[in-house]
Amino acid sequence: MWYRWLCSRKQIVTWAIFTDEMITHYEDTKRNLFFSQLINLKQKGSMMEHIEDFQKLNIRVKDILDKHRIDVFIGTLKDNIQHEVHL
Repeated sequence: MWYRWLCSRKQIVTWAIFTDEMITHYEDTKRNLFFSQLINLKQKGSMMEHIEDFQKLNIRVKDILDKHRIDVFIGTLKDNIQHEVHL
């Protein structure tokens, strides 16, 4: 499907165009996947386990300001811990 879409957008699909478009498409998909996993992460165990889980996803997500990363991290904590952190 992706290849058909590419051909419909470009009159001539050279190898260079094909590889550039493919890398762009699948890198973006992967990045969005990691971002989605990051913002949907919820603390289940200890704080140390959660920090480890968060960091594994965090290093794969690019283009987020540090202040937003902090907000995302706080949002992934257990509700009672979120409340204490906000205070």
